[in-house]
Amino acid sequence: MPAAIVTGLIATPVMILGWTLIEQQTHNQLLVLCWAVIAFFVPVFFSTVDREYMARRRREKGFLASFIRPASMEAFRESYLPTWLRMGVWFASSVISIFALKLLGVSL
Repeated sequence: MPAAIVTGLIATPVMILGWTLIEQQTHNQLLVLCWAVIAFFVPVFFSTVDREYMARRRREKGFLASFIRPASMEAFRESYLPTWLRMGVWFASSVISIFALKLLGVSL
């Protein structure tokens, strides 16, 4: 949970500032896409997904178990709910961070 808070407070404004800078300087949409993957998807993935649970599930049920077989209630309780809770915390901290920067006069 703390990783989701830190990612929301720091990585989201950095991603927005980088996006704006790339758009203003280069107008290159491929660079913007690469920046979005690096600065958004990677930090959000590592701060919200329960990688230990996913690794244990792959060891027990096979490598493609998360993709092929339907998820059980156990998977829902142990993985999906906590992940979506962390996503909610990440979203709330991102919104708070952006509003705080707007209040301080930082142009995003």
